[in-house]
Amino acid sequence: MFWEDDDQPQSDQRQAAAVDLSFALHGRCLPSAYASVLATALEPHVSGYVTIEQLGVRVTHIPDSGHGWWRDKQQPVLLSRRTRLLLRAERSLAKHLEQLSGAQLELGEMRLRLGAVRAHELEKAETLYAHRVIDPVCSVGDSDDSDEQEKDFMFAMRDQLYELGVRPRRMLCGRREWLSTPEGWVVTRSLLVDGMAQEAGLRLQECGLGQGRQWGCGLFVPHKGPANTSQ
Repeated sequence: MFWEDDDQPQSDQRQAAAVDLSFALHGRCLPSAYASVLATALEPHVSGYVTIEQLGVRVTHIPDSGHGWWRDKQQPVLLSRRTRLLLRAERSLAKHLEQLSGAQLELGEMRLRLGAVRAHELEKAETLYAHRVIDPVCSVGDSDDSDEQEKDFMFAMRDQLYELGVRPRRMLCGRREWLSTPEGWVVTRSLLVDGMAQEAGLRLQECGLGQGRQWGCGLFVPHKGPANTSQ
């Protein structure tokens, strides 16, 4: 945990350099470890406009439980009617990427179709959350998670944020998890960043943090503050 109580001035909102494109996602399911295979399936569809590494890619509204059941992390991910594919991209690319509506994606034996698309502006926010950020100081072969490893991760994140001109007052991270990528397994953690100027929050959403945004890493969205996380 990182905590600082100094006050910071707030900035007026500007138009963000990036936008979120939200596509309806039609199909039965995704592979259990879908992040890298989804990026691979998208790549030939976007290569005329942008490299896949320049896109933020994540899937929203994945049901984890309901009516007495809990999702088995080793089983395919069942999709609901609310499930969306979200692409975060430079504003200048939005019109090109909107043409992906109707595209067919092949993820091994699974088939998905991108449906109607809606563009969403990035929201100004003082508190942001990333479901996963690649841990640059911990490797898959390391021993069990420790306070020292968490501390090293937080210092590394603080340094990366400062390089972006983002100076949060508070940060909270989750326990480490593993993500399969074409280069092998990497360690990730969730990260909550709170108490920054709204202009800095917009910049963090535009730029992301660390590598792997095509796998959903380092992508931040507005979140309720740490004081309310238990509610």
